[in-house]
Amino acid sequence: MSDCLLREKRHQHNHNVALARRSGYPRTGHSDTWLDEEYQRLVEKNHGLCIYPGLSNTSDYKQTDESFDTIALQTKRLNDAVCARYIELGTPNLPLTKDQWYLCKSMGTPMPFLPFSGEKEFKVYAKFVNEGDYPKDDYEAAIAWNKYVDGKDILPKLPSHLRIHRDRWDRNQRVKECVERAANKNARLTELNEKIAPPPPTVCIAGDQTTSSTLPTTHAIQYSPWCSQILPGCMFPLPPPEAFAYTDCHGMSVGRISIGSSCLSQPADEEEVAINVMGRPKGRCDTYQRAARPCGLCKKYEPQNEPTNVYTCKGRMGGKNGGRKACQYFTEDGERKAPTAIDIM
Repeated sequence: MSDCLLREKRHQHNHNVALARRSGYPRTGHSDTWLDEEYQRLVEKNHGLCIYPGLSNTSDYKQTDESFDTIALQTKRLNDAVCARYIELGTPNLPLTKDQWYLCKSMGTPMPFLPFSGEKEFKVYAKFVNEGDYPKDDYEAAIAWNKYVDGKDILPKLPSHLRIHRDRWDRNQRVKECVERAANKNARLTELNEKIAPPPPTVCIAGDQTTSSTLPTTHAIQYSPWCSQILPGCMFPLPPPEAFAYTDCHGMSVGRISIGSSCLSQPADEEEVAINVMGRPKGRCDTYQRAARPCGLCKKYEPQNEPTNVYTCKGRMGGKNGGRKACQYFTEDGERKAPTAIDIM
């Protein structure tokens, strides 16, 4: 189904591009070009006319070995090894599903390449890894894996399947070894907790007289232990509070990552703010208070003992009517301009 959807999407894309870019490409209102080609062949055969000059029939071209969607991913050596193993098994009639049969047909192999699944494959892989002649190269390991293939429960693998499963197997082995090393200590800790806080005793009370039940009822006596239970240590313990170097906004920064309680209490809307192209937060008003721009000529020629007009002069605005030439009080040479009616008001 995935290949069919990809094939349809690819055809729709190519058809739309042909409508937009190819001159004379027919617009028939649908994308089933094979119907248009069949119609064009029939008209050309019966009447000798070409009704769609801009449409070339795909049957007029030679077929190539190019393939799309699900293609062969195995090397020639791996493919030969799988075929040899299939012949060694006596070319059995394997119970393949339709999906597996399609994989075999698309990849050109008698048995499909599938990831690890099932208890038998997991056990066989553990035996395969523990052997002394396990290849270090994934391609060689995929070829050596074929000696365990039976076509039913154990199937061929690609190098990527072995690499992914090896990483997972190594992680599980490390976890298992860690649990085994800590088993003795955990048992001693459990024994200590049972002595510190033993389970509450239970007492049996006769059945309720208001009901027909004559069986005794079990109740647990609730009491407070003299000490809380000791929990196993965590893998990565947090540092003590005095080890943190707090700043004004965030906690301690380790490797460009803020750690500590301050980063957890930060509001959600302040953790991540979207920034637009101009470098300002999206969806918010720019409320930054900017200082007023002074007029350059007033600042240069105005006496210090007079009231300043540096920030009230419209010459500070710039643009077509602003800047030095638009100063209201001084010219370029430093001469004071005659006051206008607007300045007097």
